[in-house]
Amino acid sequence: MPSNDFLTRQRDHIRKRLDEIRPLYEEYLTLEKAHEALEQVEEPIRRAVGRRRGPGRPPKRRGPGRPPGRRSTTTRGRRSTAKRTRAGGTRADAAVKVIGANPGITIPELAQKLGIRPNYLYRVTAQLQKERKIRKRGRGFHAA
Repeated sequence: MPSNDFLTRQRDHIRKRLDEIRPLYEEYLTLEKAHEALEQVEEPIRRAVGRRRGPGRPPKRRGPGRPPGRRSTTTRGRRSTAKRTRAGGTRADAAVKVIGANPGITIPELAQKLGIRPNYLYRVTAQLQKERKIRKRGRGFHAA
């Protein structure tokens, strides 16, 4: 019987210890996920979050922009009807090449390879998706 008591005590001891450390393990997993999410946030975004105005201070007002309904015109006052087209060698073309070479690449990775900020690439990739040059699967992009 002494070995049976020993095994029972060891099982009880291990079960109690597991119950004690389970919350720490769950906290570890939560912190690990938060850390991974923060690693995806780029530096310019972090700086923008840090710039908050104090309580009681009014937000900055921007100067007047172009009046509503007004479009750019040519030098003679007529509206331009020509559609703007891209020249060769644009960021979009470079993005398509990098995406083709790296299927599943994410926007932060693409921005790093191209040496530009990711916020610009969200607009570029959206346009490339409309043109059906790339596809998004999950978080990554693939050449169409």
